[in-house]
Amino acid sequence: MTLYRFDGTPHQCVKFMQSIIGLIGNITRFEVYYHVEDIPNKYKGIPNVYYYEGEKDFTEKDYYLILHNDNQDITVLLGGGNCGYSGSGPSATTEILQICGVKMDYSRISKEKKIIENNVSIYHDLNFIIFEEKERRSLKRELSRRRLKVSMKFQNGHDKWQAKKVFQTLGYINSLSRRNESEENNFILPYLTGEEWADYATNNTLTLSNAVKMLDNTTLESMIKEICYEYSADFTIQCYE
Repeated sequence: MTLYRFDGTPHQCVKFMQSIIGLIGNITRFEVYYHVEDIPNKYKGIPNVYYYEGEKDFTEKDYYLILHNDNQDITVLLGGGNCGYSGSGPSATTEILQICGVKMDYSRISKEKKIIENNVSIYHDLNFIIFEEKERRSLKRELSRRRLKVSMKFQNGHDKWQAKKVFQTLGYINSLSRRNESEENNFILPYLTGEEWADYATNNTLTLSNAVKMLDNTTLESMIKEICYEYSADFTIQCYE
């Protein structure tokens, strides 16, 4: 079995997950605990070795969020202030699950305090409506026009987030719901997207930079295809004109 362990602040736990998402594949189940007494003994009081000012020391750690990839025999143990239960609520746990592609009612995490989810729904979709901004000569005119509609399905979270970084070099990405919630109906999905955080949104707008918007649709489409091929995505591209 491959085991990854991390204990830190909620923010550090999120950063840790972002750093290892390419190593853990797709999770098949997870466990979330709020109360220490609910945590199974095998995840409590685990010896932890650390170094401080050149000296070795030992502590015992409890882990509140456990992720499993049974297909590859991988387990991830995360501690860190109940991974976000204190303060503003279990936000770090919600964020980590979105990084992993888990689609669910995230409010369950704070309501139920203890979740053992053996039937995880994992999706790695990334959709864009690509716009270009027009010259702002008149407030009465449409200030942007649609260029392309892109739908992509990735095999794992690592490929999805790496591909999104490449798309960010083409312009500015925002959650589609921030522009117009009705426009999300452009994409048909087997899950709801209303609770997704903007940084992890499935449906997005991509407003092209000044340099990229000068490209014609054929060239732009070729660039997008190369990104999809690079990260093994199934995709469809529709031109609006």
